[in-house]
Amino acid sequence: MIVKERNIPLRMLKLEALLRRLEEHHPKRPQILEELARRKAGYRGEQALEYYLTYLSSEKYSVLQDLRLIHKEHYFQIDTLILSPSYFLIVETKNYQGTIYFDSDYSQLIRTVNDKEEAFPSPLVQVRRQRNHLSEWIKDNKVIDIPIDYLVVISNPNTIIKASPKNLEALRKVTPITVFLNKIEQIEKLYPTQLTQRKEIQRISKKLIKKHTPLNPDLLTQFDLTTSESLKGVHCPSCNFLPMQRKQAKWICPKCSKTSKDAHVNAIVDYALLLDNKITNQKLREFLHISSRTVTNKILGSLALEVSGSKKGRVYYLDGLVHKLKL
Repeated sequence: MIVKERNIPLRMLKLEALLRRLEEHHPKRPQILEELARRKAGYRGEQALEYYLTYLSSEKYSVLQDLRLIHKEHYFQIDTLILSPSYFLIVETKNYQGTIYFDSDYSQLIRTVNDKEEAFPSPLVQVRRQRNHLSEWIKDNKVIDIPIDYLVVISNPNTIIKASPKNLEALRKVTPITVFLNKIEQIEKLYPTQLTQRKEIQRISKKLIKKHTPLNPDLLTQFDLTTSESLKGVHCPSCNFLPMQRKQAKWICPKCSKTSKDAHVNAIVDYALLLDNKITNQKLREFLHISSRTVTNKILGSLALEVSGSKKGRVYYLDGLVHKLKL
């Protein structure tokens, strides 16, 4: 049973928003596009695993996805954590193409696509580090004494996986997604003893979810961008022109003449993703290119946002809009 589902990664949403808000020929666009493509490929791989997870017994397993915990001032993130009364299993999903080779001598993964070789850090090193962090976190939080195992799942069924015969870790811990369930059956045989009850697993799941701390990156800082480089205004839903004009309670596109009553919602979401999770009437007027305080009051009132303060000091909190988007 999946007790913590995977949402669209917040960083991916922010990268998309950043691309919408940068000039077409901005020098940082290629770098951002490259990262976004990589993130999307990884997310598709993680989504592919969900189909196989649905076949796990809900009476035996609890599954937590996209879990981020802190241990001794350092955060660690786990793609998928499977809890059972006999063992815990960390699953790291990778969406590689071409041919991949696990090099144990240098702890590298070497990918070959169209005769071009490229080296990556070994995901086995990554998932072993996750296991060590989780083991220490469990001890510090006095959760349970239980074995923790790990797997690296290659989500692209067309990827060719290779490793030297002496690389026993890769041979045992790396699996194509198509045989993931068979691998689970093999791991179950390694841990035949039930060490706790189902109710305890449910309690541990709730504690892990409570301790989960989502990452909220500041992309403008990370890409060394200023707020002035982030374009303001409302995009046209039809042709993507920026900015639309506000006339008679609707948005009108100067380029294609299409109209919209709620095109501002996506613009406000972009503001929340890139600039701040809260906004005032004045800041919204500046961002949407609206002169009327009354109009922005109506817009903000229609969004059913959490608020604090009153009159000109009123602040509107935008986390709910982003949360709906992620669902």
